[in-house]
Amino acid sequence: MVVGVASASKAGSTATVDNSAYCGAVAAEPAIGTSSFIQSFTPQVGISLKPGPSRFAPNLTSCASQVYAWQYGINNPSPNIDTDEAKLALPLW
Repeated sequence: MVVGVASASKAGSTATVDNSAYCGAVAAEPAIGTSSFIQSFTPQVGISLKPGPSRFAPNLTSCASQVYAWQYGINNPSPNIDTDEAKLALPLW
């Protein structure tokens, strides 16, 4: 089950992630932190010119979590191309 997102406030932002609602849920029910999957959304604007994927480096929550997916790139405004990376252990379907 994907239940949350660790996100900056806008693309390219270095804003602190506010994950208080998620961490409050983990405090009330610790299994959420070990049985849920999180996607981190912290993209940089523009098309990556790197020949391969970036090193997996998502924003993390400040409490127990499994961050298994990371959106690290977005082309703005058109065409809208997202660049995402996910760990093989993430059950997508």
